[in-house]
Amino acid sequence: MPIKVVIADDHEVVRRGLVSLLAGSEVKIVGEATSGDEAVRVTKKLKPDVVLLDIRMQGKDGLAALEKIRTEMPGVRCVMLSTFYNPTYVARAVAAGAHDYMLKGCTRAELIHSITGAAAGQLPMKAGELRRVATTMANRLVTPDPDIPLTQRETQVLRHMALGLSNKEIAQSLTISVETVKEHVQNILRKIAVSDRTQAAVWAVRRGLVLTPGRRGRFSVPATLCSATSPERKRWDSGPPNTSPERKRWDSGPLGETGNDCLIAGWLDCRFALPHGSAWMTGSA
Repeated sequence: MPIKVVIADDHEVVRRGLVSLLAGSEVKIVGEATSGDEAVRVTKKLKPDVVLLDIRMQGKDGLAALEKIRTEMPGVRCVMLSTFYNPTYVARAVAAGAHDYMLKGCTRAELIHSITGAAAGQLPMKAGELRRVATTMANRLVTPDPDIPLTQRETQVLRHMALGLSNKEIAQSLTISVETVKEHVQNILRKIAVSDRTQAAVWAVRRGLVLTPGRRGRFSVPATLCSATSPERKRWDSGPPNTSPERKRWDSGPLGETGNDCLIAGWLDCRFALPHGSAWMTGSA
């Protein structure tokens, strides 16, 4: 019996490519969507077994669509399919109930394995992106370090914070109330003597509470990269990866707060830099 799949991606070339790639397999494409809102509507109408969701789409993004689909149609499995390996994206996908998180550079066999596994309710690949981040999020063990004055639950909440999740997303992941999360966040900030979540995230990484991909230097970038109009940001965003001097400094620099660095909690590009004083940083969101 074929596995019914809906594809949601705002690029036609990607949708056409997936249809071609999955042809001749047990996967049957029954519908397509170009936005998160359309993905929800098409899923409600066609009731597929699995939805392949891109993340960055116009209107409601793939993560918002994921939450809506999983809330209203819990029997439908969702596999995120993204260009970006970003720990925050993966963590938010875990919290919202994604079955798997695949990169668009994966092979045909890997994608089919993910889809068929999702349809069957099997665990995602052990070496996959989602499984690694989900393991970090589920870990409640306290590191035997007298300099880490946190309870098991506070340590777990801090790991979620360091992965960039909001209070609502942490509450979803841990099945606790948002008010309880806020209380844990405030206790964490007080106990480790920092004033916001970005500082708490850096504190967690420095003490090995969160495993992150790539070089350690990716936690510190020049503040100019946080401005979408700056020449440095334009060089960062354009051209082949890793060629701009800003990107090279990002990849090779030391972890830490240096000069006018804009600290961000482990995310692979500056689009996820957090504005100082935001609700996320202060623990109120």
